[in-house]
Amino acid sequence: MDSTDDGYFPSKGLRFNANGRYVFGGNDTKGYAMGTTSLTGALTFREHFTIQPALALGWSTAGAGTPIQHRLTVGGILQGRYMENQLPFFGIVRGFCFSSGYLATAQVDLRYRFSRKNYLILKGAALSE
Repeated sequence: MDSTDDGYFPSKGLRFNANGRYVFGGNDTKGYAMGTTSLTGALTFREHFTIQPALALGWSTAGAGTPIQHRLTVGGILQGRYMENQLPFFGIVRGFCFSSGYLATAQVDLRYRFSRKNYLILKGAALSE
């Protein structure tokens, strides 16, 4: 669901995404379940100042021996940009961290718009594994 007014720099609205799957096991692998979800909002005050909080969660029953393309990853700015089960976390910009169980990220952007296309953005984030 996406009710934001802009894809890159929204000033109002919500964005919600949920994804889940079960992967059946093969010859030497066991089956596992995996899911990710995210919620992002945007709220503008006085036309120039926007607060954009975001929460992303992921869980998996895959074990540590599961190939990395099937594990939860965290890193980068956008969810699912490089890996299908990737959660965003701007604090990790070169590479990814891999997890086998549970991941949660919380981020907040404080954005001030100087003119039509010029912004000053202050970011903060937390990661739990």
